[in-house]
Amino acid sequence: MAKRDEILNKSIIMKNGQFATCINYNNARDIDVKFEDGTVVYHKTKDCFIQGSISNPNFNPASCIGVTVMQKCGMKATCILYRNNKDIDIKFEDGTIVEHRRKTDFVRGFINNPNLPVKISLEKMNKIIEKRIEKSSCLGETIMQKCGMKATCIAYRNSSDIDVQFEDGVIVYKRRKILFKRGKINNPSFNNKSCLGITIEQKCGMKATCIAYRKAKDIDIQFEDGTIVEHRIRYEFINGRVGNPNINHNALNAMAYSNQVKSKILNKSVVMNNGQQAICIAYRNTRDIDIQFEDGTIVEHKNKAEFIRGEIGNPNFTALSLPQRIIFECLKHYFNDVKICFRPDWLKNTKTNFNLEIDI
Repeated sequence: MAKRDEILNKSIIMKNGQFATCINYNNARDIDVKFEDGTVVYHKTKDCFIQGSISNPNFNPASCIGVTVMQKCGMKATCILYRNNKDIDIKFEDGTIVEHRRKTDFVRGFINNPNLPVKISLEKMNKIIEKRIEKSSCLGETIMQKCGMKATCIAYRNSSDIDVQFEDGVIVYKRRKILFKRGKINNPSFNNKSCLGITIEQKCGMKATCIAYRKAKDIDIQFEDGTIVEHRIRYEFINGRVGNPNINHNALNAMAYSNQVKSKILNKSVVMNNGQQAICIAYRNTRDIDIQFEDGTIVEHKNKAEFIRGEIGNPNFTALSLPQRIIFECLKHYFNDVKICFRPDWLKNTKTNFNLEIDI
């Protein structure tokens, strides 16, 4: 009973903006509510009522019934019937009813009264046309265009046909007024993106100068050795991507890469798998290097990859025994940042592993 008394006759505002009152409570899943416009909704749940989720079937928040809007014909109109957004009936203040119109036209005032006389004399119409022409004409106006030059309208025929003259005397014919107003008319004899006369060093290592500019995708450039390259793109020239056809770029790139690798390998010291340090003392190419071990032994014509992996052996060095290999691997694992050097006699007793001599 306590729950029934809490809900019965209680008024709550629903999500559609209307107040609803519980007029009958059978159980938590069966209540009847009445909206403020008199509409009664049956067999709803208590939770929906508490949450304001019960809708009024006779109410549409988009409805414009009773709304009065001044139309552009000069008369006020009131919406008297709303079916949907594309079908409403309105009534003008003189009693004229217009049916089946759009809500958007009503709100914007675009609905005309069919009984309203619209009579304009020929003289008045001519005056209206003259005023529109005077208002829309831009004859004599001077506006700065986006190309960086001022332009003046010297002839106006209509909004789609005007002639303008730039400050350097160039005349452009048959342009649109809106383009003139927005400064979007270009001077064909002027190009602010031209790179004519600019000198830029290209990635091939030579300087180049633009000697002809027709458009952004068609320029000619001349290198400092006199070579002329035609019909190139301005973007490539500005970013140094134009190559000199008299230069072998593949050879230059290969040489640059070889010098880069040589600088990294030459005089580099690597511990070989036999435990000795080896230094690269000569680099001809990746498959032909010479190395020198710490005992002075020189090994020639070896592969760079083998040197990096420590796979080059010293012909004058005795191979490590199994105990030596075990100790070497342990030291290399736990002291990998310490320089370790072995002598051939560092293990004097290979059976007991005593009297070790290790230089660390």
